[in-house]
Amino acid sequence: MNPWAETRRISDLMNAAALPSIALGEAHLLVEKPHQLVRRGATWCIYSGSEYVASCHTRDRAEAEQILDLFRRQEEAKRLGICAPERAPVVDVVIAFVQSTGGPRRRLVVTQMKWLAEHVAGRRLCDLGGCWGPDAEAALLQAGLSQNSVCDSFRTLAQAVRRWYTSKGLPPIVPFPIPARGAPRERVMGADEQARLLRHCDGDEVYDVATGTWSPTRAGQRISSWERHARRMAGRAVRLGLATGSRPGRLANLAWAPHRAGGHIDVERGVLHRTPVGASASEIKAAPPVLLSPELLAEVRRWRAEGAPGEKWVIRTCTGERPAKGIADLMAAACAAVGIRGLRPHDLRRTAITAMSRRGVPAAVIADVVGITVPVLRRHYNVSDARVTQPLAHAAMDAVMREGIVGYVADQDATRG
Repeated sequence: MNPWAETRRISDLMNAAALPSIALGEAHLLVEKPHQLVRRGATWCIYSGSEYVASCHTRDRAEAEQILDLFRRQEEAKRLGICAPERAPVVDVVIAFVQSTGGPRRRLVVTQMKWLAEHVAGRRLCDLGGCWGPDAEAALLQAGLSQNSVCDSFRTLAQAVRRWYTSKGLPPIVPFPIPARGAPRERVMGADEQARLLRHCDGDEVYDVATGTWSPTRAGQRISSWERHARRMAGRAVRLGLATGSRPGRLANLAWAPHRAGGHIDVERGVLHRTPVGASASEIKAAPPVLLSPELLAEVRRWRAEGAPGEKWVIRTCTGERPAKGIADLMAAACAAVGIRGLRPHDLRRTAITAMSRRGVPAAVIADVVGITVPVLRRHYNVSDARVTQPLAHAAMDAVMREGIVGYVADQDATRG
């Protein structure tokens, strides 16, 4: 082919790619199929083989032919990797990023992108500037997401955009600002709250929030079997969360035997495995197994003995299934019943870390138990080894007060001055 003709063809393809996509976000367009015009009603449409692709939004055959020609050039530009990156559909950018992400990180990315799904649908990268960022942030906050969750979702989208531009050999430009993170959450469960919550979960009494008193259920007003079961399951979640500092999602997926959907408790060996069967070494390192304490192990064995044969999940519904919404609903109902406000499932993890730190457990040991790195533990939970290391200096501190610095002779010239 004549070099000038090839240059002109590439230029035409670049111009076609810079125009709005005829079939925005259609993944099947990357597959080569014969494209043709088919009349549907009074409107001409583009079909890829026998599959509908897009409408030409015109009744005129000549205009439809021009749109089909543009569509074919855009298809060829995609196959050759010719595109205007800033006009790429955001959905395509996100899909490419998700597909390139593996392991547990992929599930987190999918969750965070679902939060932004309705705000990026039908948009291109060039549409994410201006007021889009602040408007999307305000909408997510109004929908009930925390400031940190909003920040994390924007950060993930920014990573997807950077990777997209880098793959095209262009500078990684993010067209929207990243929202600031919220103040660190300091909520922990107090001893009185823990006592009320576990009393509610273990018994059938009713707590009067107004007076702060307990009363037995009267005849004819007994709690239902469903509520009693929900109380017991909430109690399991609270005890496991407070003792091991495991994340709520890990607790909700615990089973009595190894499986591929989550962790399990080995009752014989007294070990809580947080990761599923076949987990990678990096995933096990991020969520290591934890040896249960004697009291917790005795409690867990009692749960197992009370369960029916063939029972699968440690925390389950009345029908034996895994809770659809994790432990959030169980915790919310139990906390509301005893007047505890502002306590989230993740606060059990924070309470466990805080309690261990205040009892002088070294940061490295806490990190091994709850499944976290020491730098993250220090940064996000303000954990210090001061309670462990500073007492080592107490004897020297007392000796200094009594005796001064033994064997030290002051400089005579300095004392004269």
